[in-house]
Amino acid sequence: MMTLLNRFTDREKILTTLSASTMFVTGVWVGVWIVPSAALDVPMNSHFDGRQMVNTPAYQPVPTYLPVLSILVVVFALYAANHFYSRESPPELAATDGGEDHDE
Repeated sequence: MMTLLNRFTDREKILTTLSASTMFVTGVWVGVWIVPSAALDVPMNSHFDGRQMVNTPAYQPVPTYLPVLSILVVVFALYAANHFYSRESPPELAATDGGEDHDE
């Protein structure tokens, strides 16, 4: 696994990280959105709290952690991309052999 990561340039690592996180978050939300609305017609539980009737869903059709997970994935991807970008060598040191500078 480590040799595979060493084969990528920092630019490729940045693009892969940002693309993968964008595809993951988009795929999860599109997967939720393509469910027909009739399937998400959640039954309600009703109870009296002393003053009024309160209706609450019997279950949550979308996990409550999904928005938090989406934000965390994007923030982690931006942090990783920034980490790879900040350690990238300056353009004048980049060689044609994949971005590594060898003194020969």
